[in-house]
Amino acid sequence: PITFTGPTPNKGSWAGVVLAGNSVCNDSVNGAPCQFEAVPTITYGGTDMADNSGSITYARILYAGQAVAPDEELNGLTLLAVGSGTRLSYVQIDHGDDDGIEFFGGTVNGDHLVCSNMTDDCFDMDQGYSGKLQFLFSYQGDPDGSFTNDPHGMEMDNDNQNNDKMPRTNPTVSNVTLIAQGMGANGEGMRMRRGLGGTFRGVVINGYADRCINIDDAGTFTQAGSATAQGPGLTLQNSFIGSCANGQFEDNASDPYAVSGWYNAGNGNQTGDIMLRGAFMPMAGAPYLDGNQVPNDPFFTPVPYKGAFAGPWDTWYAGWTVNI
Repeated sequence: PITFTGPTPNKGSWAGVVLAGNSVCNDSVNGAPCQFEAVPTITYGGTDMADNSGSITYARILYAGQAVAPDEELNGLTLLAVGSGTRLSYVQIDHGDDDGIEFFGGTVNGDHLVCSNMTDDCFDMDQGYSGKLQFLFSYQGDPDGSFTNDPHGMEMDNDNQNNDKMPRTNPTVSNVTLIAQGMGANGEGMRMRRGLGGTFRGVVINGYADRCINIDDAGTFTQAGSATAQGPGLTLQNSFIGSCANGQFEDNASDPYAVSGWYNAGNGNQTGDIMLRGAFMPMAGAPYLDGNQVPNDPFFTPVPYKGAFAGPWDTWYAGWTVNI
């Protein structure tokens, strides 16, 4: 594999990899390009949905996250309005001092993405990202315990000020495994906020210190539907939830409806014993090794299982990743 790393094997020993493309972003003002929040001189975004920023395959990005401005650490891999002409396949982000991969808008597709031992979130999406992703694995089990207050497996937003800003963050995602081991007091498997839309299939979650799934903000609840019917703007189906320290779902009386009801209304959704072999691989006979229905799109490989792995020996991450 290609290795991007810093001068020392410590989180934040260098900044990280940034790609700036010409696909869409919803943070543009009066038609001007979007500005990267960490480095405002970097601009990105346009109208070329199929923009090509090259290829990153069989690569690992280690020990990134150095601050480039006060309170502005870089992610391991930052994708700024990167288009669908870009190839992103078999990529690991490990031991970074911020997020693993953050999609700021864009339409880039990706598969076989590994995020491990990050200080903050693993997969972060906002600013109108609408790409397709399959076979995502997040493992937060770093023994050094250096986490932010809320390190999530997936943190996904549309816009805080305007939940309905267009184009909406609206990814299509299948076969995701999100596993944590007691990291970060407020860490959650999936945090969906600020008007997020999207299609999610075959997600497996276990072990977070707060909830497994949390939905926030009125615009997100509107996209998600109701406690008896999901969508059409936001759906999570054919998925499996194990256990998280503060419960599987964050059900608040002040919310429009219960997140647990919404999840249970999704086709093929299950809860129960996660049945792991070792820290994160499914045991033979685990109940989520069948019953998935991937999105009807030629990008997706039509596999029957939920999560990123077909079974205990489906070690597609082996030989090119580290520290898992």
